[in-house]
Amino acid sequence: MRLIEVPAKTGYVWFRQGPWLFRRNPFAFLTVFFAYLFVMTLISRVPLIEPFLPLLFIPGVAVGFMAAYRNTIAGKPVWPTILVDGFRSYGGVCWCSARCISSRWRHAAHSLMMGDGPTGDPETVAASFSPLAVLVAMACYLPVAMLFWFAPVLVAWHDIAPAKAMFFSLVSC
Repeated sequence: MRLIEVPAKTGYVWFRQGPWLFRRNPFAFLTVFFAYLFVMTLISRVPLIEPFLPLLFIPGVAVGFMAAYRNTIAGKPVWPTILVDGFRSYGGVCWCSARCISSRWRHAAHSLMMGDGPTGDPETVAASFSPLAVLVAMACYLPVAMLFWFAPVLVAWHDIAPAKAMFFSLVSC
């Protein structure tokens, strides 16, 4: 895979195609989105493994969202079950993706940002909030997010090795 340079107008056209694509089948996209939210809410309620389970499913679901866009462009029907297309057609996407490895960092960053540490009365919680902790967590999380933004789709659709896909994702971001 090679990085292709395109004029800035191509990015503008791509950005304008988003609303056009949504208008082609708004009900399908809203249904897929709310199905995603519902399933992730249910998954995040599982005790003990709740912070890690969604991270295992996100790469495959990202491929499912891209499959929904692809089907809409092709004029095919889009059902909420398209979200599992990343697992059905490309089973290795979820497990080959290094998101699982980064889940511990991501959970730590989430804990810092959400202030999971102190509990008690509202004054104690408000006093324990540290903007510096939020900035540090964001600085740690941003490179990890950039590594995995496009990686699942590159692994699934272009048969790129996960490490190489993460590199391309970082460069693209």
